[in-house]
Formats: sequence, C-alpha cells, structure tokens
Amino acid sequence: MTMTWTLTALVILLWSSHVVSSIRRASDNDRPVAAYLVTVRRPDGLLVGGLLDEEVELWHTYLLGQVCNTSDPPTAERFPTAESRLICSYSHVVSGFSAWLTRQEVADMASRPWFVEAVPDKAYKLMSLDDDEWWLDSVRENGNMAEGVTIGVLDAGNVGGVGQPRTRYDKAAFAVAPKAHLALYTTAGMAAAVDDGVDVIITSSMPAAGTKEESYRAVGRGVVVCAPGGSSGPDMLQLESAAPWLLTVAASDTDRRVLTNVVLGSGILKPDVSAPGGIIAQQEGYTDDDAQATSMAAAHVSGVAALLKKAHRGWSPAAIKSALVTTADPPAGPADGATAIISYFVAGAGEVNPVKAMDPGLVYDLDAGDLVRYLCGLHLGDDRIREITAHASSCAEAGEMAAKDLNYPSILIAMDDRVQVEARRTLTNVVGEPPETYRAEVTGAQGVAVAVSPSTMAFSDDAAPKRKRDFVVTVRRLATTPAKAVIEGELKWVSEKHAVRSPMVIVVGETTAASAAAAAAAYGAYAAASIQS
Repeated sequence: MTMTWTLTALVILLWSSHVVSSIRRASDNDRPVAAYLVTVRRPDGLLVGGLLDEEVELWHTYLLGQVCNTSDPPTAERFPTAESRLICSYSHVVSGFSAWLTRQEVADMASRPWFVEAVPDKAYKLMSLDDDEWWLDSVRENGNMAEGVTIGVLDAGNVGGVGQPRTRYDKAAFAVAPKAHLALYTTAGMAAAVDDGVDVIITSSMPAAGTKEESYRAVGRGVVVCAPGGSSGPDMLQLESAAPWLLTVAASDTDRRVLTNVVLGSGILKPDVSAPGGIIAQQEGYTDDDAQATSMAAAHVSGVAALLKKAHRGWSPAAIKSALVTTADPPAGPADGATAIISYFVAGAGEVNPVKAMDPGLVYDLDAGDLVRYLCGLHLGDDRIREITAHASSCAEAGEMAAKDLNYPSILIAMDDRVQVEARRTLTNVVGEPPETYRAEVTGAQGVAVAVSPSTMAFSDDAAPKRKRDFVVTVRRLATTPAKAVIEGELKWVSEKHAVRSPMVIVVGETTAASAAAAAAAYGAYAAASIQS
C-alpha cells in the first residue's frame, strides 16, 4: 500500500511539474500569436517608394526573420517559417507590414533600428445608421451625378451583432452620387485604393493610431479622405479623425449638447461639417454606440465630394473641403425647443449644402509644404514627421507654422493668457467670373474684439482663377473678457453673389501644456519605440 501511494504521489508530482513547466513556457511566449500592424522605417533613399511589390515582401520577410522564433512548439506547426508569418506588405501610403507575432517577438522588434510602431489588430464598432432621403435635386438638374468618379469604400466587412439584412424596405433606394463608381476594400484598403486611382475614400473608422501616414499620403495623391467623426470619449476634441488633411464629418439629425472640457490637441477645429446620419456625442447618457454612429453622415459627404470632383477636376482635396465648410448651413437648435447651443465642436460648420458647394466663390487651399510646416509646429520630432509625410527634409529646412495660421476654412485661436493674437489666412478665387469685391463680416464672438485686415478684398478684371488674397484676423481681450471661456462666432466674406463663411472659436485661458500633450498623443510623437497592447 505504501508503495502504491508513493508511486501515485510521484506520478502526480511529475504531472504537476509538467503542467507548471508548460504554463511557464506559455507565459514566456506570453500568449499565442496575434495579428499586428507594424510600421517600419524605409531604407535610406527610398522615402517615396522605389521597390517592386515582390522586393518589398522579401524585405519584410527578412525583417521578420530577425525576430520570429520558428522553433517554438506552440507556433512552429502553424508558422514554420518567417514568410508564413507575413499577412500583407504595404508600401504605397505606409511603410510596413501586418504579421502574426507573439508579444515577446514584438518586444524584441522594438529594439531594432528599423522599427517604428506595432499596433495590435482590433475590432472597430459599426459607425452607421439607417438613412432618410437627402435633397440634391438642384445638383442633379445640372446633370452632375459624379459619373466617372470613383469612391473607395473602406470597411471592416461583416459586423457581428447587427442581425441579418432586411428583406423588405419601406423606402426607395437613394444615392447622393448615383453614377459614381464604388470600389470596396477591407484589408490593406487605403493602400490598394490609392494604387487603384480612386478619387474619394470613405472610411468606416479612423483609429487614433496607425493610419495617419496612410491618409496623409492618400491626400497627397489628390484623394479626398472622408472620415466619420466618431469620438473616443465625451471630450469633444478626442475625435479619432482630427488630422487637418481629413474631411471629418459629424451627424446632424440628433440631439446634441455642448461639452465644456476642451483640450486643443491638433489645434484644428473639428469636425469639419455634418450631414444626416446619427449621434456623434452627448454629455448625458453617453454610450460607445452613440459615439460610433456617424459613418452614414460621412457616406453622404463622400458622395457630395464626388460631385465636386466631377464638376471641378482641378480642385485639391483642401479646396473641396473648403467649399463644403464655407457653404454649409449653420447648425440649427435642437428640435425639441431646448435652449442648448449647438457648438462647432459638435456639428462643425453645419450641414453640407451640395448646391452652394458647387459655387463657393473663394476657397482656403493647402499644399503639402503647409502641412509639413504645421506638423513641425507641433514639435513632434523630425523622425515622426518623416514617417507621416515621407518628406525627406527636416523641420529646420521646412520651417514651422502655428496651428492657428494653417490655411484652414475654420479658425481656432488659443489665447492662453495673451492680450492679443493674430491668425493669418489666404483666400483663392476659384470662379473666375466678372469682378467681385468681398467685405468681411464678423458675428458672435461675444466677449472679445475681432478685427479683420484688410476688411475688403477686390478681385478685379485680371483676377483669373487661382488669384489669391491674404488677410489677418486679430483677436484682442477686453476688460470684460472672462478668465476662461470658449467663445464662438463666425467670419463671412460677402460679395453680391457669394458668402464665404468660416466658423471661428476663441479659447481663453491656459491651454498650451494640455495641447502639446494631446498633439503628441494624437500624432504618435513617441519618445521611444511604441508598442500598443
């Protein structure tokens, strides 16, 4: 009996040791492999491409071979080689690859000189709702249905938890740009869409990290990138689509309330515009689903952007955005008669007006150099800015631009504790019609003094399209200005035929430190290699 118990105890002890050893090995490997999007530095001299797709794959496989443990039993059977770990290579709008990796391998990768960032795969919430018909009769009467324009739709594919599609509908089908071509993408969508030559991209989600580079380079190729303003939290400036090169869209057909906790991250007033779709954010009763319900609004605006592309082939993405912002219908009050004010932080410039956007008169245009100087002004560091822009020059060469001076169609000025602040803008004539004289009109902005110089701008007989005029907006404190406040108003340039309207927000009080931290987080200005888990 004693021998039997001894043998039994020995078997249990050996089995327990095996289990503990197995658990330890699993812990050493941290957990089974997971998909990661890995951003890497381009080889010297290849900041803007230069390799064939096959060569890029070979290079990425070589990098994986430096870190992948292909002899570890838990992963060797499924992934016997480094090549089998590679999911997809990217080279057009981002430098990197997606691959199956363990957390230990990602940690090892972080010490490599070519590593920039590793972002784990994650599920994104659905950002769309059912839709009501939206008016575009006047545009269609002119025969513009975006024929010949291609819209790239980036979506995660099937989304669980939303049930099966309805088999019967009680409304007629509706399209903003019915003759536009649609190209649908899922994995590696933005890179493939740009390579395929799309004119407009609509994303179902714009996560806070991992896509800034892709969207920047897509816009650099002349593509309008339209993103839903899904908020990552109740703070109005924690928008996931806050980059100035994106056309960020809110939903206009829900109750909204102003949020007072303002952190100026990108220094840009977002969202840009709104359209029918769903909730973007609200202070009371806030839920994740409320914040993730704006992609139908973004789909509306992407269709209008396609109409503008068709009508004005020479316009840049910035010019198209400007036309949409400056001709938008101002936000209306809540339908229930409540007294809450609709903030620009919630609704943008207002609901897009496709008819007016076709003929904006003047636009605020941007080029790549402006955006590089803007990023340099955020002090993200040369390395991070090169990764976003694929621009070889340093900030010392490019120069810096304060966010308030970026030639954006809306104006956001952080006064901090200063008595007076100036913001500069340039307007471009895109009409080329008979002479027009515009005069500046400022409304709202109660509590501060706002002056515009010059107060009139004349586009004479020789003012062909692309003629530019500069002006300066000066905001000055008054004795009655609160120590801390968010003040909203608008600037209009008005002629006999056009009204070019810009939302204007002045933030009074201390914002600099919070803004710098928020900007660094928004644009991935990591002091060291970044791994998100």
